[in-house]
Amino acid sequence: MADSNSKISKKLVDLQRLVIPEISTLIELRYNILSTVKSEAPIGRRNLAYVLDMSERQVRNEIDFLQEQKLVEVERQGIILTPLGNNILDDLKQMLYTYNGLEQLENQLVEALHLKKAVVCPGDMKINYQVLNFMGKAAANVILTVMKYQDVLALTGGA
Repeated sequence: MADSNSKISKKLVDLQRLVIPEISTLIELRYNILSTVKSEAPIGRRNLAYVLDMSERQVRNEIDFLQEQKLVEVERQGIILTPLGNNILDDLKQMLYTYNGLEQLENQLVEALHLKKAVVCPGDMKINYQVLNFMGKAAANVILTVMKYQDVLALTGGA
């Protein structure tokens, strides 16, 4: 069943890329905005634009859209995530995982480095500090599910 779901997901992603080629970029942009808001909240539009290296106009347009979707709230102190926005971050991360072919990358790492398992998290920690939190969660999941006494775990990505 999982294999057929994987085939359906791959087919859906391929179809969406064909019909809406900018979808991956848009998902990544909105994911970066939401995760940055989560890690820096409350954050003003100007700071958000600076952190994400975007124009203030582009940030304003995206925040307006995300506010209409009830994913963020714009308050006097700055932009914050709503509970809904917070809840969908992991789902968006999983979508990016699929769109960016990170499963293939994990498989290549396993094969090339003769590993039991490799976990790759989407995002760029130079742009979005929240990626470190995702790396931490991913590492904790590996430790909790597969590690046994004297197994080795290696992490990379900076800090």
